Amino acid sequence: MNIKDALISPIVTEKSSGLIEKGRYAFKVGSGVNKNQARQAIENSYGVKVKQIWSLNMSGKSHRIGNTRKTAVKSNWKKVIVQLDKDQKIELFEGGK
Repeated sequence: MNIKDALISPIVTEKSSGLIEKGRYAFKVGSGVNKNQARQAIENSYGVKVKQIWSLNMSGKSHRIGNTRKTAVKSNWKKVIVQLDKDQKIELFEGGK
């Protein structure tokens, strides 16, 4: 997998915002990406040094379609949480300051 295709998007939620205080950031990555590929993609894209990385396979949630009893399932996806070295930040999460 290409390093450019490894990162899909950053995850900006209330829960992930609480992790920023600890120097941890969450990203949505491709389902075939391993920890080393995710580390390289984040280090190359944001110019930071990753200290530790956790990866999680997230299961797709089911949801209803309209007023019917039919349900559909969203696709499964993968999330990585990275911890950066001390005194490093990703400007995207910090509001670009």
